[in-house]
Amino acid sequence: MKQHSEATQRKIRVVNGIGLGTAIVLASLAFWFGIRPILNERMDLRAKEQELASEKQMFAELRRSLREQRKILQHLEEQIANQPLRLDPVGYLNRTLFKITSMAEDGDIRISQVDPGKNQVGVHYSTVPIRIAGNGSFIGLSKFLGQLHEVLDTAVLAFHLERNRSESKDEASFEAEFLWYAAPGQLTRVGSN
Repeated sequence: MKQHSEATQRKIRVVNGIGLGTAIVLASLAFWFGIRPILNERMDLRAKEQELASEKQMFAELRRSLREQRKILQHLEEQIANQPLRLDPVGYLNRTLFKITSMAEDGDIRISQVDPGKNQVGVHYSTVPIRIAGNGSFIGLSKFLGQLHEVLDTAVLAFHLERNRSESKDEASFEAEFLWYAAPGQLTRVGSN
């Protein structure tokens, strides 16, 4: 009976081993094909949640920065609007040339040449180069340049001054190139005003 029982026990062990092996195989299959994909999806979901939280935080920072930049822009626009400086439109070129020649005549400057160049259109302003030439006293020229800067929005690009030796007075010939700043816009033609 002992032998029978050993043979039975051996069969039981074999059956138990097969059962255990089958259970391990089934558990592995269940893990790799059932649980593992779920765990991977959860890990992916957590990573995406963290990425989303990071993106939300960055979006909030960008939104806050945008609000701050809009406030700064509004403040700057208010400052610009409150500036006393108002640029004349480019279409006022003839009026500007008249102002230049009138100021020169008031300072005893004789203008022999006025030559406006082609305007350059910009976003915030346009520029028109203006070349003038003439004669006058040193004091008159100095006064003229000071008035020109005060009255018109100009910048001096070049200035050439030469004493007239044939004149009995202290007179000089001059050539000047100015840049007139105007409100943005197109100049249709020089003689339009």
